Amino acid sequence: NQIEIHPTNPNILYAAGAGEGIFKTTNSGESWELVSSKTTNLNCIRLIISPKNPKTIYALFRAINQLGKSLDEGETWTALLPEKQVKQFNMYYKNPSILIAGTWDRELFISDNSGKSWKNISFDLPENHGFNDLAISGKKIYWVGTRDDENRSDAYLYRTTDGGSTWSKVELNQQENTYVRSIFVDPEDKNTIYIGMANRHNERFDLQHDRYFFKTKNGGRDWDIIRIPQVWSSTIDIMGRAPYDDYLYIGLGQYVARSNNEGKTWEYVAHDENLPMKPGDMYDIAIDPRDKNILYLPLRGHGIVKSVDNGRTWKFINDGIKNVQICLLDIPPNDTSNPGVIFSATYSGEGTFRSLDYGDTWENVTLNGIEHPWADEIVFDPHDEDTIWEVADDGQFFVTEDLGNTWKRIFSPRRGYKGFRAGSVYAFAVAPSDPDIIYSLKNGFGIYKSIDRGETWRFLHQSEVDYTYSITVHPNDPGTVYSGYNPKPFQDWAMVRKTTNGGDSWQTVLEVPQSGGINSVAIDPGNPDTVYAGSIGKQGGRIYKTSKGGAAWNILNEHFTMCTVWGQPQLVVSPDNPDIAYTATWLAGTWKTEDAGKTWVMLKEAPFSSTALSIDENNKNILYSSDRTAPKVWKTADAGKTWTLAADFTEDRAFMVNRVLVFETTVYASTFGPGLHDGRLYKS
Repeated sequence: NQIEIHPTNPNILYAAGAGEGIFKTTNSGESWELVSSKTTNLNCIRLIISPKNPKTIYALFRAINQLGKSLDEGETWTALLPEKQVKQFNMYYKNPSILIAGTWDRELFISDNSGKSWKNISFDLPENHGFNDLAISGKKIYWVGTRDDENRSDAYLYRTTDGGSTWSKVELNQQENTYVRSIFVDPEDKNTIYIGMANRHNERFDLQHDRYFFKTKNGGRDWDIIRIPQVWSSTIDIMGRAPYDDYLYIGLGQYVARSNNEGKTWEYVAHDENLPMKPGDMYDIAIDPRDKNILYLPLRGHGIVKSVDNGRTWKFINDGIKNVQICLLDIPPNDTSNPGVIFSATYSGEGTFRSLDYGDTWENVTLNGIEHPWADEIVFDPHDEDTIWEVADDGQFFVTEDLGNTWKRIFSPRRGYKGFRAGSVYAFAVAPSDPDIIYSLKNGFGIYKSIDRGETWRFLHQSEVDYTYSITVHPNDPGTVYSGYNPKPFQDWAMVRKTTNGGDSWQTVLEVPQSGGINSVAIDPGNPDTVYAGSIGKQGGRIYKTSKGGAAWNILNEHFTMCTVWGQPQLVVSPDNPDIAYTATWLAGTWKTEDAGKTWVMLKEAPFSSTALSIDENNKNILYSSDRTAPKVWKTADAGKTWTLAADFTEDRAFMVNRVLVFETTVYASTFGPGLHDGRLYKS
């Protein structure tokens, strides 16, 4: 997210990331190290080095909403305002002992002694406005950009000239549906201030006509509108200007622009054509004071790039940076030709990764052809272990047929591909008996079908399914498909839909009243007339079974009371006896059946609330369970009778264990926390 260069030793830089924490380089980015394990998984969103004492660093950790201060270059940290949830902060460049901090409770504090004590200065500000950005232009002159999230109304820029005793709204003549996104005070002229705006509805500005970027040269008495060459953006992120450089840098979504004449003219220095991969929004930049041709640019999920030719070309400098947030994981269905292969993908743009040695080492394969690295789904082709499908969160489809060495886009909703339009893909299934046939659910629209491996798509308008997380195809007949259904806000029922002619016509084979959705549908591969459906809702989680291809259904043990059985990770079958199965629930225990689901018995010593189960295929009596109530993994060696603690991740500040998977002799576990976007992958 942010990068800071040491004020007296430009070989030293600090980088703040959303995943691991704060990283440091002492060789101009050639290699990086994590500054302190105490910052791990804390999602640092802002970092400031004191210009007069570089050993002093301030950081805002979003995962815990705490403002931290370090006096030893990041090795140890002390919380400032520990009783408050800090949302934003800043420092006065000319006097680093003056700090300003805004909280999520809409309180504003000022400190004139480097954070030792604080004074509340928010009493004259609107009570319902939160703080987007803060700035200081004088000993008692502070600026606050606000946003009214409760009433969804416009919010404004406020200024105080008496240290916060009184505040006045600054008249910018801003547009409707905009708010102050960023404030920047020129480091050499406190009367020159820049204000960047953002559109509340994320609608892109008309950069030649809208009012989105303002400048004053007299401390706020008069304001000029700055125009930027046309580019698609709904936000203006002011990166700033170094005191030793003439250029003012701004972020415009996936572009970085700069001006050396106070905004009269602009040039683009970073964009999707000269960066090594398509970036996300960019917020910060660092310039080497010894050589202004050397630039450092954080690309958020992609790490950091460096330019030595004043922004004409860029290269990655990510050696040592581990800052990924994994949301998807898949292995080959048989793992015969490619033992040890694991693929993972991220939701925050870091890309797609491949391991060939059971996770010991990883390689980012995104640059091999994946143009949009925010993934919704990654699936191995059941017919070919070298073929992997990836669905991006904008509706694009990518496929590799050589285990990730090269990828090609087979569908884009924006580039003339037939069938789809933009949207997220929530369910995706390749026909087990015909790899050319694919079914996919585009959220909010419905089920689509391709008969040419995704080159073209046809909308199955008869399905009546526009929301589902589960599509399953008959193992021998590619025309027979079952789909779950998630109800709309005004509905209180769910259903299972079935087609036997490839989607031309559909029938409802199961309807469940008071259901929050049929989230999982599975066909027994040994007996395709047997189908299972998992329902969530007011009556609790239930599993339905048909042995007649949907003609008749029964609930598996009506006394089996549970809240949720989400899907396959919480339902496992014994590898050598399909009548024996285990299922884990949310807050209702772990259960076992020995008669194919006719009756169930609760395993009393097992976790009461579990996120996943995994059974050892080499020893059917060994199971692992990931705990939802604590960051722990449990193990049984006697088919569920007794359980022992296998792993405890409390020291890593995890909230819970998301998944557990045993494969051959290795056990994998993924954790969640401490932040909403944090977690780790472990193996034993």
